[in-house]
Amino acid sequence: MEYHVLSNNNMISILFYGVIGGLALGAIFSYLGQRDASIVTKEKGIIRKAIPWIILCIFLSELSLLLYRYVDYPWDVEPQPSQASAFREMNYLGSGYPLWGWANDYQLPIVSALAGSVMWLCWTVYAFNFKPSETSWWKKALKVVAYIILSATILGFYVHELGDLWLYVGVTVIITILLWLARVKMSPKENSSPREEILITSKEETPQDCEQKDSEDPSRFMPKSSVVLQPQPTENIETPSINEPEVSESVSKEYIVPQQIQEEVVEIKEEIAVPPQQPVDNVVDIEMMYCKHCGKRIEADSTFCKYCGRRLK
Repeated sequence: MEYHVLSNNNMISILFYGVIGGLALGAIFSYLGQRDASIVTKEKGIIRKAIPWIILCIFLSELSLLLYRYVDYPWDVEPQPSQASAFREMNYLGSGYPLWGWANDYQLPIVSALAGSVMWLCWTVYAFNFKPSETSWWKKALKVVAYIILSATILGFYVHELGDLWLYVGVTVIITILLWLARVKMSPKENSSPREEILITSKEETPQDCEQKDSEDPSRFMPKSSVVLQPQPTENIETPSINEPEVSESVSKEYIVPQQIQEEVVEIKEEIAVPPQQPVDNVVDIEMMYCKHCGKRIEADSTFCKYCGRRLK
């Protein structure tokens, strides 16, 4: 029985297709990470900030292992089937005319490292572009199931004949249905308007709280002196017409009221500045009499009249 094994040219072609497929899957995972992003997002915690970098380290280690195995591969030797590759080929239910062969013991670790590098590249892109969405628990469960199936498909990907592609078409349909069921339905207004993210800090202030703060009266933050001296409504205020200059209609009433308040304050200050008259406690009653010469009223103990100057006694 003739066994089919991957040739050296097949190994180079597999690397080329793996790079192209990794870039395409990376773009898909980037879209999945940002899909149905919530408008209100909380500030990232330490764990959420560290996870993307941990996945990046795993991807770099897997990529380093892939490059080392490609460099260490014996390119000058013609590949031969191994017992494991022959066993896998015997258990394969195909037509007997494979398009791609089966990897031997030297080629299988390289192919596995390539699949792992592609998968961790996708999850690295997903982690750095991830934005939380407001979904229910069962929709999150559907997304987890879809991602598990997708990861397993990338790790176990193989194509020996063109008929194997129908298997991956069915898997792709299942993954698409699960992700479609896990989507977040938005109103037409939200779809048409641009989405702006609102970052919630550790105080966890909601947009409703921000709107309430914007609608507050700014006078509550003003000093009391400023609030007291604010102009009051001038309805039913009678202005005196005597010795009062005429005011044109173009002058606003809000300029008249502060002037009246200022005049009242000045009057109050003047009243306070004038000392009150002290009552006279020691008042002496003096006896009076009339002058016998001029008839004017003078003190009774006077010797001369203070008006006519004549002697009284």
